Amino acid sequence: MVIDENKCPICGHYNACGRNDPSCWCVTKEIPKSLFEQIPPQLLHKQCICLKCIDEATKNIED
Repeated sequence: MVIDENKCPICGHYNACGRNDPSCWCVTKEIPKSLFEQIPPQLLHKQCICLKCIDEATKNIED
């Protein structure tokens, strides 16, 4: 299996992660635990979840 670090492991779209930038949203944004549970084990901690998926999950928690 080839892992594309630029794709979200949940939706498969471009994740726009700046993992090498300590100010990237992926470092500062709180990610709901429920999102990590949706990631296949072989992709866990190998691809960043995209901002759209994080925002959608957070919106659902707040509603």
